Amino acid sequence: MEQEYVLIHNSNKLEDRQAVGYFRSKKDIQLNEKDIYYDMLTEKQILEVSQKLDVDLSELLVSDLKGRENFSDEELLKLMANNPNNFRTPIVLSKEKSFIVDSPLNLIKE
Repeated sequence: MEQEYVLIHNSNKLEDRQAVGYFRSKKDIQLNEKDIYYDMLTEKQILEVSQKLDVDLSELLVSDLKGRENFSDEELLKLMANNPNNFRTPIVLSKEKSFIVDSPLNLIKE
């Protein structure tokens, strides 16, 4: 039986493209891709992702954004929904395990 994965990625980022390549090379999985560079998540979808990952919204924001700890949840959602480069990717969602990909090389371990 094939495992089904949702891969949220930004095709504008090299590491995300590498992660996509890794998943596409796997023959025993069903991959549903969501490229936020072309089709951004809504605020509601971002909230659902944070709940599925069991992380605070601020952990989905790119780490180099200054002052991120001072933003309200509503501000965080707007920042991520309006600019895909503010959203931390790639993210893997599945029934078995959901996680933020630190490095495409770490996918081999997962």
